[in-house]
Amino acid sequence: MKKSPSTSGRSRSFLAALLVFAVLVALQSAVSCRVPPPGRGATPQEDLYRQNCALCHGINGGGAQGPPLIDRPRSAEEVRAIVVAGRGEMPSFSDKLSEEQITAVAEYAAGLSQASSGR
Repeated sequence: MKKSPSTSGRSRSFLAALLVFAVLVALQSAVSCRVPPPGRGATPQEDLYRQNCALCHGINGGGAQGPPLIDRPRSAEEVRAIVVAGRGEMPSFSDKLSEEQITAVAEYAAGLSQASSGR
């Protein structure tokens, strides 16, 4: 049984619309995974991490544009020193965050690496 020309045209239009929709959903998912929304963490420390670190180090510390944090466990003091002074391409955050915020984000980031290593 042959389809009428109008049925074939509607099928193609539907498939094209479905394809465009699928691409848009995939792009939205990719963008939303890369840039975590600020202020949605379970704790204030996680909020600080998401707002200042997650873009480069990944939402769970697995790395993104910057290196992963979970590959090499560090103490909160080690992380704090890196956040204050910067390292490599990472800038210092001493002019952007207060001492209290630096301590909080360092403790959170250190916790990510220690949790992944089973410490």
